[in-house]
Amino acid sequence: MKKTAILSIVALLAFSVSAFAQERKVEFADWEKQIKAADSTLNVLKAKEAACKEDGKNLKAKLEQTKANIAKTEEEILGLVQATKDSKAAYGKELDAIENRIKQLAALSNDELFARRAELDVIEADLNKLRMNKLSLLSENTRRIEGMVSQIDKLRKVQPTTQTYTVGTWSRDRDCLWNIAKKKTIYDNPFKWPSLYNANKDKIKDPNLIYPGQILTIPKAN
Repeated sequence: MKKTAILSIVALLAFSVSAFAQERKVEFADWEKQIKAADSTLNVLKAKEAACKEDGKNLKAKLEQTKANIAKTEEEILGLVQATKDSKAAYGKELDAIENRIKQLAALSNDELFARRAELDVIEADLNKLRMNKLSLLSENTRRIEGMVSQIDKLRKVQPTTQTYTVGTWSRDRDCLWNIAKKKTIYDNPFKWPSLYNANKDKIKDPNLIYPGQILTIPKAN
């Protein structure tokens, strides 16, 4: 009886050890599969990395070649307009200066701009001088010049918020406050001449004396 019990225990232990060994064998096989899969993924990624590095080298070489081609083409274009990089840069600065002058006028109020509208003629004359230079044929400069011409045209169309009138000569225009007020474009009523006088007392000391070239403010009719 005792011997049978011992044998049972030994058999049970043997079974347990066998089951444990079998379980460990299964776990090891699973780990081995996972490691092999990870190794395979790693090898694929390394291959992709190597390919990317090679592509990077090729792209860098192509980029350098493209830069060289651009530089060569720019040099050929400058040769066609008989210019250099320095003269091109200097021309660009002249365009910058004119562009800034236009921007300064554009920032003014309508009344201020209208009073200084003669400056637009000066700016346009300076711009026309630059247009005579062969560098104006370069597409980047052509676009800038066309843009500035368009801006000048728009600024010329700006009208003052307050109407003004430039006094002409008596011999030609018969300008006096009475006659100016009588003009259809002003009040179409000569009896409104006091409105002109009151609005321009800073310029007119004697309502009977106005001078050619004076710019009178025309207040709205009451």
